[in-house]
Amino acid sequence: MACEFNLNFLKELEREAVLEVLYRDQMVRKTEEERIRKMKLQLQQLRWKGAKNVRHDYQERCCARCQKSLGLLMNRGAVCNGCSHRVCSECRVCLNPGLWKCTICFAHGDVKVKAGEWFFEERKTSLKKTWDMLYRNLVFFSLFPSPIYRNLESLEGLISLWRTCFCVSQHI
Repeated sequence: MACEFNLNFLKELEREAVLEVLYRDQMVRKTEEERIRKMKLQLQQLRWKGAKNVRHDYQERCCARCQKSLGLLMNRGAVCNGCSHRVCSECRVCLNPGLWKCTICFAHGDVKVKAGEWFFEERKTSLKKTWDMLYRNLVFFSLFPSPIYRNLESLEGLISLWRTCFCVSQHI
């Protein structure tokens, strides 16, 4: 993202300070991009290592990550809530007692957290839920008119009523 700034109106000392800050910001961004790229590469390598190969014959009951055979009574494996693959006890990362993920799902979540991707996904789903609720209520109000709603003569009145009833911020 190359931008040209006109810094001619600044004094020489101010200009140098601004350019130094911009240079440091560029360096921090590059190192951050490199760190995220390496984390994603490590995750991809972990996926390839644990992926089942079509050319290889696997036993019916084996770990989806390390391909170790699973028993019927001991080390039966369990299904990961994230990916729905059966994994052995060695290929699990315990988060809390009774709560675990397989190594790949844990690494995927870790990359999302460290890269900040969770923020944008959460923001996108939150906005979608807000619009879905608005749409459902608009349809409901139009299908089932009530004496309260008969006085609303425009969409703006309906939206303001909806905001009042459901305490939604004004940034819709």
